[in-house]
Amino acid sequence: MLVSDAHALYIAHVKTGALRKLKPRTIKEKEYIWTAFLKDALGQRILQELTADDLWVLVLKKGKSAPVQANRLAAELKVFMKWCAGRSGWEAGIRLTENRAVTLDAYYFPTKPKSRFLSHDELGLFLRAVAQEERFYLRALLLMLLTGCRKLEVVEAPSAEIDGTVWTIPPERTKNSCAHRIPLAPWTLSLTQTNEAWLFPSDRLENRPMKWGWDKVIARVLKRMSEIGERSIPRFTLHDLRRTMRSNTKRLKIDVETAEAMLNHKKKGLEEIYDGYDLFEEKKDGFARWERLIVDIAIKVGVTEPLFIPDELTAFEA
Repeated sequence: MLVSDAHALYIAHVKTGALRKLKPRTIKEKEYIWTAFLKDALGQRILQELTADDLWVLVLKKGKSAPVQANRLAAELKVFMKWCAGRSGWEAGIRLTENRAVTLDAYYFPTKPKSRFLSHDELGLFLRAVAQEERFYLRALLLMLLTGCRKLEVVEAPSAEIDGTVWTIPPERTKNSCAHRIPLAPWTLSLTQTNEAWLFPSDRLENRPMKWGWDKVIARVLKRMSEIGERSIPRFTLHDLRRTMRSNTKRLKIDVETAEAMLNHKKKGLEEIYDGYDLFEEKKDGFARWERLIVDIAIKVGVTEPLFIPDELTAFEA
């Protein structure tokens, strides 16, 4: 059997959710890895003739330029080959008697833990840079900063998730498959207001959210920050805005449990099983404190008006 045919059977099985129901984005990532790294190299090879060396060659080659992607490639190859050699693969008509990916290591290439977050000075530059963006992009970047939500949780959000002053992200849209209730502070709430079906509708596809192009937006903001600050600002990603919020929680005297709940991090051990309280009121106070800090920085750098901060929040400096 050709590897391409076996992979098609594998993806079809994955989409049924027979073993474990995966989120659409996880399936898309599997399909991307196949298209980008495996299809041309292995697609027309005979599955039963593949060797462990054939698989390692691909992983090691990718590791020279992109170690993180190489680890992900190794992980996906291990899952795919294990499925082919297992009972499910057999039932699908694949006759592979040995898993050739057993020796692959999904952590073969060491990676540094990410620790980038914006300092107070950088936050001031960030707000000044974002203030020059179109309102569409400005709203998205500020919502990521003020809520600590992941990029896709923000840019793929339907407006219907906002109910009064609460934004509820359903389990199917969160990384840990747990619903996330976010009490919206005044400025944050104002940034969610729209008459569109999506918080950030696509300008190209009808009735679709704006999923693409955000890396260019943050690159534009970073360049502007360097120009405003008259120095080179180290690169950061949209996810680093989430880390920036978390890094300030201790400064704001927000306890660890509440800080983790604000990021919708899953509880662990017996606490996950027995404690169903989502700390809504504690999160409400925490998000209000975080918003107040960002407002104070905006006041200090003089960009409250272009950032559309409500007047009641800028009447005095805290």
